[in-house]
Amino acid sequence: MGARNVKGSEAEEILKAANLNGLSQIFYSGETGLNLVIKEGAKFVPNSEADVTKEVLDYLAQQHSYGNKDTRTGKALEARFGGLGYGWERDILRLVLAVLFRAGSIEVSHKGQRFDSYQNPNSREPFTSNTAFKSALFTPVKPIGFSTLKQAVENYEELTGDTVDMEKNAIATVLKELATEELQLLLRVEERVKANSLPATEQLQDYRNTLTEIQNGAVDDCVQILAGEGASLKASRERFRRIREATNDSSLSTFKAAKQVVQNQELVVSQQKPEMAKIATRLRENLNGQYFVDRIAQIKEDTKTISTAYAEHYANLHQQRAQLYLAAITEIKGRSEWTTIPPEQQEVLLGELQKRACVHNLSPDWSLTGNECLECKASIPQMESDLAALSGLKTQVLVRIQELTALTAEKEVIIERVRLGDFSSEPIDSEEAVEQVVETLKEHLLNLVSKGVKIILE
Repeated sequence: MGARNVKGSEAEEILKAANLNGLSQIFYSGETGLNLVIKEGAKFVPNSEADVTKEVLDYLAQQHSYGNKDTRTGKALEARFGGLGYGWERDILRLVLAVLFRAGSIEVSHKGQRFDSYQNPNSREPFTSNTAFKSALFTPVKPIGFSTLKQAVENYEELTGDTVDMEKNAIATVLKELATEELQLLLRVEERVKANSLPATEQLQDYRNTLTEIQNGAVDDCVQILAGEGASLKASRERFRRIREATNDSSLSTFKAAKQVVQNQELVVSQQKPEMAKIATRLRENLNGQYFVDRIAQIKEDTKTISTAYAEHYANLHQQRAQLYLAAITEIKGRSEWTTIPPEQQEVLLGELQKRACVHNLSPDWSLTGNECLECKASIPQMESDLAALSGLKTQVLVRIQELTALTAEKEVIIERVRLGDFSSEPIDSEEAVEQVVETLKEHLLNLVSKGVKIILE
């Protein structure tokens, strides 16, 4: 059964081979081969059902079921399969065991370590060193069925578009590599999601748990996960891809603009235009829902709609305030006594009016990143207050001008403010009442003028 000529390097050859379609002839069928590698579909895979591999595996399984350990060492196996009835060379036995190891049918223990993957370089020593071989322990493992391996391979191809050999170690290796790559990408995405308060933390944590389970799982566990949960893994990976794309710089700018619009503008816009309330509600729901990654286009559109309406309302108030305050300043400067005011005092007198007469041009799309003019920084309530205060501020300037003019006169001038409201505490509702108030006011004003008093009406 095992009478074949070997060079002694065949065990290492199959453990190091990237694929199994170019090995020495002894691996394949034919007079000089042992049928250790067979073609399954388009791929070559280890054959644990070959006569020699089945003979060794059955013996290991039998001894393991009896609880025997000493009979499964390399030294004991060499004595059995090299003795009467077999007469195999040690290199043939190591070759057969190497094929079983690559097929995932056995595990190898050496120097206190257990190896279940042929891709670990340290696992090869028992197959290449006579001393290590004799002390190594070979243990059968519960085989993964062909249908499970096939399903795992198909799911991996569906998941990544790449192919993999139908061997449990090869399958586990590529799946672990994929998990490592995804975890590296996941770290940056998690940081961005957290920094921008996006509703994806729970989804990312679920994906992290799955990847960590794969990364820490045994070979068989990885194959079972890929075979049994391939569809879920693909869905999770696709969901993560969409979240990753939703956290690129362009999308984050969209979310940032949307949040500042919701927090600072939508209430103003909804009050001005009630029909905007529906758009604002939809924007809030899309921003806060786990499906936000699928609504980026709608979020961007609704943000633009609300910010444009806000900018229009703000710009109108900004322009109206500027026009009225500039008109007040022009009127004050046109008064005859203005020229008697020293320039340094003119600047002080007009300070409050000029501060509110902002004519700064608002740049396009400014409302996507801010809520107020960069120059005057006035809010909408502040501008509304400024418009209401214009008359009072203007009066204060005029009073101060008269006071300054009086101080510069040769003689002392007495200034007295006269409030019209002081001359009638009752509603005026008839022609007689009007004449009475006017007559009383006239007498009071004439009396003050006769005394040289300068009058300021309020």
